[in-house]
Amino acid sequence: MEAKLNLAKMYDLYKEECRAKNQKPVKVHVYRDVFNSDFNIAFMKPKKDRCDSCEAYAVAEKNGCTSPVLLEKHERHVLSKLATYNERKNDRSSDVPVVRFDLENVIGLPHANVNSMFYKRKLSMYNLTGHLSCGK
Repeated sequence: MEAKLNLAKMYDLYKEECRAKNQKPVKVHVYRDVFNSDFNIAFMKPKKDRCDSCEAYAVAEKNGCTSPVLLEKHERHVLSKLATYNERKNDRSSDVPVVRFDLENVIGLPHANVNSMFYKRKLSMYNLTGHLSCGK
């Protein structure tokens, strides 16, 4: 569920819905008990994924295995990430329409839990997402 949402806000939305339907809402403790016992839903902030390069550097740093070459490579990587972030930020604030694409996942089909089948697959499904932003 969305991180900005919480049980109190959901209860307020529930009360509004009950008012719109001319129904009497249950007390907040009943709503909380039903929510916590009958549903397998949790509130959380999504974790931020780290790329392989950043993760490798973090592990090396934790183990005290950083070298000047690794440090320089990581610094270039971070500068590249910042440049990409700034370019995207500029694109979003621009009046020029921008189309962005993201290849989210490649799924091998058919799907099975058999090792030999992994190498014999003939079909891949590409989960490609596109987004058009039209400036401000």
